[in-house]
Amino acid sequence: MVEKEATEEVCKLIKEHFPSKMPPNCESVVAALWDQIKAHCPKREESTVVIPSLEEIEKLVCKLASSEMVEKEATEEVCKLIKEHFPSVKVQPDCETAVDTLWDAIKARCPKREESTVAFPRPEEIEKLVCQLASSEMVEKEAT
Repeated sequence: MVEKEATEEVCKLIKEHFPSKMPPNCESVVAALWDQIKAHCPKREESTVVIPSLEEIEKLVCKLASSEMVEKEATEEVCKLIKEHFPSVKVQPDCETAVDTLWDAIKARCPKREESTVAFPRPEEIEKLVCQLASSEMVEKEAT
């Protein structure tokens, strides 16, 4: 499914931005590139995407919840969506205060940590994720 959607999107972008360079068999060319990417990935016995554990999900949620930048942006976005989709709802005392209170409740459930910044994934982690996705039998089955 991911491979098929990505292939279609890449071909669409090529057609849109580089129409004179659009190969007549774009999907085949991109599929071959996908196979080349998979060939660079380490071979694994299990080729399914691993669902994160509850501990990993909690760790990620807590990392995000402890980021002041994420909190500020999320609060603004949530309040914007509430005002846009539910204009008749009046949040007391105001939306930002209510969302901040909920955000604080989420942070309170997280284990105390010294580091409170969101860490970007390392290149090895990105490679592992891309390879898991590219070599997933489910993705292959959906794409064919």
